[in-house]
Amino acid sequence: HLARLAIVPPTLYIAVSFRAVLKEPSVPIVLKRSLLWATGLALIGCVPALLMLLPEIFHGSPALQALATKNSHESLKLAHFTGLHALQILPIYCWLVSARKFRIVQQSELINSLGLVILALIVLLVIKGVLSQALLSPGPLTLLIGGFVAFGLHKGLILLIWQNPLQNWQTNGS
Repeated sequence: HLARLAIVPPTLYIAVSFRAVLKEPSVPIVLKRSLLWATGLALIGCVPALLMLLPEIFHGSPALQALATKNSHESLKLAHFTGLHALQILPIYCWLVSARKFRIVQQSELINSLGLVILALIVLLVIKGVLSQALLSPGPLTLLIGGFVAFGLHKGLILLIWQNPLQNWQTNGS
């Protein structure tokens, strides 16, 4: 059990180093926004890991034993994975968005959109885990997860690939 606490020092290091970067006045505002989302989502991604550890800490609690089932762990593991990898995804996405020369407002909107998609995905996966539902079990929650993620990614990818798809269509179509 003690070995599982090995994640605490790197987590604190990430939070401290990102805080130092955010205080730097020369860092672009969009990168700051991206790092704030990434840090927050990574910390939120630690909640599913704690939920997975609870049944082992409190052996006798029947309510917490429900979290020890296989169905619960697969959703909680994916939520934890998603939250932690937001530390990689959001800065890379910020770099891609910045390379497309969008206005600052559009860049911020794209970063916020991806941050919200990842946050919703984490929350919905945690709910599936707490309810001990299989990750791909048919049902409204699975459809909601898939639909929300598809919608959010669609918006981000369309804007990232084509800066203004309607303008390009009108230009090419006339």
